[in-house]
Amino acid sequence: MHEDLSAVQGGDRIGRIELRVREAWRDSYLRELVTGHAGCGKSTELLRLVTELRQPKQGKAFHVVYLDAYDYLNPHEVRLPQILMALLVALSEEPRWDLKQTRTAPVLWDRVRKILGSFGREVGKDLAETTGLPLLRSLFRVDLNFARGFRKSSQDHIAELLTLTRDLITEVAAQLPPEIVGVVFIVDNLEKLPESETDGGASLHETLFGRELPLLDLPAHLILTYPIALNYSSVGLRQLFANARQTTIPMVGVRAKPDGAPRGDDPAGIAALRRLLGRRVALDDVFADSEAITEAVRLSGGCVRDLLRIVGELPSYGPQPYTHALVRDVAADLINDYERLLQGKPYLGLLHAIADTGEFPAATTDEWKRQLLMNLIVLEYDTGTWYDVHPLVKATRAFRSAVPPR
Repeated sequence: MHEDLSAVQGGDRIGRIELRVREAWRDSYLRELVTGHAGCGKSTELLRLVTELRQPKQGKAFHVVYLDAYDYLNPHEVRLPQILMALLVALSEEPRWDLKQTRTAPVLWDRVRKILGSFGREVGKDLAETTGLPLLRSLFRVDLNFARGFRKSSQDHIAELLTLTRDLITEVAAQLPPEIVGVVFIVDNLEKLPESETDGGASLHETLFGRELPLLDLPAHLILTYPIALNYSSVGLRQLFANARQTTIPMVGVRAKPDGAPRGDDPAGIAALRRLLGRRVALDDVFADSEAITEAVRLSGGCVRDLLRIVGELPSYGPQPYTHALVRDVAADLINDYERLLQGKPYLGLLHAIADTGEFPAATTDEWKRQLLMNLIVLEYDTGTWYDVHPLVKATRAFRSAVPPR
């Protein structure tokens, strides 16, 4: 099902992360920060990275722990203490070792039990031992009050929890077979956390990624996703994470890059997305003609998620084979979603300039940039980093009626 889109996304960025991990000196641990628009294919590529790093190459393989934040945490209560516990839960679920064989796990778990008890959470038999870690995962995900209570009660113990976690990971690494040369944590979908305020009124994104997660100084390689809006924030992630590498996964260009020449389709990008779609459906049977397929690709703006969403909605609108007109009918409802989102927005007058030049005008504030990118109104592309307005946005009345800046 996987289609390699690296040739139309400026190279194999995830492959470079794999290479850096494999070439890192023993006892030297990388911090890799990965972002991109929702729907650009980050999770697909990170899952591929999990598979690759687990494979022995030149005698090196890694113990990779993949953690989908949405499976382990409540998106409305994600801070360092919950992420730290989620890492331990994910580690405990791996089949290659047993928590009970480590000296540190019982000590760490005793500390966790005391934190649970400190905010009135009864520690029953099912939470009394390290076997209760999977239950802890469920409680964090579904019980917002539990997750919040744990975070508040653990504030005075975070340094000890971090120390014990470091000791535990060191023990785990020592138990692994000789060909497994290190532990890698991949924490996915943190970029989807809703922007909100903390109890003190600060930005959640800047608090979590700027102040708390840099404290995860673990004896393991750490790969985190983060919101693309932080590319336009005062928070300097590379410095805060001890010279971490930042990787942005762009959309697939389906429209030619603005370079002064007449702009039309990007044949390479469209062909790549047609191949991707062809791995999932029998194109010649499902679509009436080639133009219907290409129209679905164009309307997606190179966003894989939007392309699959358009195609996935087609059965609700009419029978196979799907025509160009039917694709447009599906798009009409998606356009209405953008129409409602755009009403009265202060940046409307800038969208035409972005579509024409591929750049943000000087009048675009950082806050507007964050809104435009997070809401997929403007999409980021590669080969020099340029931007374009989502094709579905261009089809709205709000866009058409906006007056370009003079």
